[in-house]
Amino acid sequence: MYGDLSWPFRLRLGNLVAPIDQQGRVLTDRDGNARTALVTAWQDTAARSAFGAEIAAVPSFAPKGLEVATAAADASGKVTIGIRPGLAWCDGLLATLAGDPATPVNLMATPLSPPLQNVPADLGGAGTRDVVVLELWRESLSAFQDASLLEPALGGPDTTLRLQTAMALRLFRLAAGEHCDDVRDRLADDLSKRGTLTVSLSPTTTTSGDCPEITSGGYVGFEHDLYRIEIRKLRDRCRAGEFPIQDLPKHVVELRRRYVLLSIPIENWAAR
Repeated sequence: MYGDLSWPFRLRLGNLVAPIDQQGRVLTDRDGNARTALVTAWQDTAARSAFGAEIAAVPSFAPKGLEVATAAADASGKVTIGIRPGLAWCDGLLATLAGDPATPVNLMATPLSPPLQNVPADLGGAGTRDVVVLELWRESLSAFQDASLLEPALGGPDTTLRLQTAMALRLFRLAAGEHCDDVRDRLADDLSKRGTLTVSLSPTTTTSGDCPEITSGGYVGFEHDLYRIEIRKLRDRCRAGEFPIQDLPKHVVELRRRYVLLSIPIENWAAR
């Protein structure tokens, strides 16, 4: 089974509201992707307009949501942050953490890296102070990562993805006398100054005859999902008890270092 992901998941939104289907026309993946893009853009814009841009807004019925409750560092410099479950609208993105608000969830926090800062060598050291940054990004989720998303009726690969908001806790070193509000400008990441990549699929080979069939080339899943397969293996190892769930973020970070390009969020890629 081949999936065509050559059409980029973005479109000129402007004042577009939704696709209008035509009777007798076959629905394609581009129609569904357009709906997803328009609904996502509307949600983000509405949330920023209602709750505010560049702020984290929590609901009045759960004011402790995503609050930093505890922080600890071990001798190796691994920092664990206790976050209260709940939700918050962060610059228009909805971030949620399931659980009882009275019981903080321990998550590993990793330092931000260049160009934002040089990674400190003394994380958790005496006299040091780091601000906890909630990093959010959009990413796709496939059946390679979550087998429950696989459509059994297809009888094989399923190229349909889900769009989700992912989050991670990061650390940013504070200078003497600085507070959280003082580092907002230093945390700004100007993506226009980043490099861009151009990618293309291998040419397809099609058989002749009355029923031509693609035998090679194009998208087959492996190129797109190698990194996702590794992520799923980490999840399975964690479920098997090979390491505690608190250590899962550390293994993900190590995996990202191995697959630097594949782990870059899709919104940071640009095609020409």
